[in-house]
Amino acid sequence: MSLSQTQTIPTDALAEQLAPLRAELDGIDDALLALLIRRAALAERVGQLKTGVAIRAGREAAILRRLHATPHTPLPDAAIVRVWREIFAASTSQQGPFSISVCEPDAAGAMAACAREHFGALTPLHSYHTPAQAIADVGTGAASAAILPLPNDAPGPMGAWWVSLLAPPAPRSPPPSSSPPPSPTPPVPTAPSSRSSWMAPSAAPASPPASPPPASPRMT
Repeated sequence: MSLSQTQTIPTDALAEQLAPLRAELDGIDDALLALLIRRAALAERVGQLKTGVAIRAGREAAILRRLHATPHTPLPDAAIVRVWREIFAASTSQQGPFSISVCEPDAAGAMAACAREHFGALTPLHSYHTPAQAIADVGTGAASAAILPLPNDAPGPMGAWWVSLLAPPAPRSPPPSSSPPPSPTPPVPTAPSSRSSWMAPSAAPASPPASPPPASPRMT
């Protein structure tokens, strides 16, 4: 026979016992919120210093390992991971636009559920039927990361999708310029080459032949 069957605490007495415990919980909630606000402010400063994609998977894994190594009974490991995954998602969204593209071949939505579990429930998510569509989102900057199925050697778009990652990117044409094209530059005259000193001169008009000197008078 359990205690609940043998002893019933009066409603007034129960409320009296619960009141201080709930007040302490409220104080902890207020302290947690204050710490989360402080953490968000620090994450915003970190985002101002970072470049590139906001997500840092290695940093998140290191934090979870450190928290896992800290005694946290009676909280289960899954609860710690779930809480901090949402904290990571909120911090990442503070540092810039962040969204996920998912290749979802399963009608049950297993890949989308995996993405929500890892990147947070509020992270924008785009779902596609083929890996190529999800990869294209990352290539154009429409998504920060892509969730893809395990690769295989089956034919078709769901097979060896990783081969497309090995292809060199297509060259991007320069954007059209709105300014008029520059006018052609007239040729600049060049000085005659030093070789002209020994090269044959060009033809010049012939000078008239010299007239013979007048004959001197002969003495008789």
